Amino acid sequence: TDITLLSFKSASSISDTPDLDKALEELRVKVSVPTITEDTYGHMGTWSDPQVVNGKLMINWKPTSYKLNPEKSGSIVLNSLWGHYGDLRSLKQQQLAHNITAQRMEVDFSTNIWGAGMGTFTNCATIGKVDGFTHRAGGYAVGLDTQLIEDFLIGGSFAQFFGYTASQAYSSRSDQSGYLGSGYLGIFAGSWLFKGMLIYSDIHNDLNTKYPKPNLGESKGSWNSRGILADAHVDYRYIVNSRRLISSIVSAVVPFVEAEYVYVDFPKFTEVGSEARTFGEGHLQNVAIPFGVTLEHNYSRGQRSEVNSFSFSYAIDVYRQEPTVLINLPEASYSWDGVGSNLSRKSIKAQFSNDTEWNSYFSTFLGFTYEWREHTIAYDLNCGMRLIF
Repeated sequence: TDITLLSFKSASSISDTPDLDKALEELRVKVSVPTITEDTYGHMGTWSDPQVVNGKLMINWKPTSYKLNPEKSGSIVLNSLWGHYGDLRSLKQQQLAHNITAQRMEVDFSTNIWGAGMGTFTNCATIGKVDGFTHRAGGYAVGLDTQLIEDFLIGGSFAQFFGYTASQAYSSRSDQSGYLGSGYLGIFAGSWLFKGMLIYSDIHNDLNTKYPKPNLGESKGSWNSRGILADAHVDYRYIVNSRRLISSIVSAVVPFVEAEYVYVDFPKFTEVGSEARTFGEGHLQNVAIPFGVTLEHNYSRGQRSEVNSFSFSYAIDVYRQEPTVLINLPEASYSWDGVGSNLSRKSIKAQFSNDTEWNSYFSTFLGFTYEWREHTIAYDLNCGMRLIF
């Protein structure tokens, strides 16, 4: 691209003072161009040496590539799917740990109405060149389950979550709120307990990204992500002989295995404001196989029945399809494939739960879960109550 810096004309053609021509011949013009460094973003290229052509001082710009500002990469948008994933698993964990249990199944032909509060927290460090993220969310759930047939439980719940997913390095954050609905069942057969669950979710996202260096303003966007979680869980209960000394600490040893499938959809949307981007559609899929063991301590006195349990598990994500979304920056006429964080496919989880039936009509529960993956740590909290009738 040729750029004209100055235009010259003969002084004699516009003046009666011919000595000006000689003065113009001795004119010196210093031309400086922007210096391209490691911190330079945008269109890359090379400048030619300035030269005079047909009475014009010209310089040539030859574009070679485009270097994307990391703040515009869009990783936080795709990482919002991992936040959505965490919300689904938080509700699942609450229901597996407190609503489909051997203690609950032992109350034959009963109906429970329950309510719970939940919180989920995830910290993922920057992996390679992909920006890390922080997810914080909390919410509530209300549900009902019943045993119409002995040792067969069926129930459902409604939940609402509020939170956000934010970049760890840049001023970009997606505020999230949405609804979840679930259906679950349990089958108690001797020492075996089978659990199944399906959760549907609709999460609204409001994204705000600021570009302070240089001051390019801010952009905003919004979209709705829908997701499902399907889970199948089976455990075997081994009752520790009450004559053994260890029975005062551990009443039952419960090995278990589980299969979990999560699908989260990402629709296409366009931002508004400065440096607005257009995002294509995509989705996140993940299949995990957790397995581990639970140690239970049971205590009963009168009408009160209390179960404290510690679970330790290891999980492998045997299949994953991460979203690779086409992102376009119209102002720069540039497009690229946006990617989110690639979480480790192996995780270790520890969980504590307490379920106390105070009498034949009222029960409380609480739980805490810690999960570790390479570069990622997640916590879940829940507590609530059940009315039994």
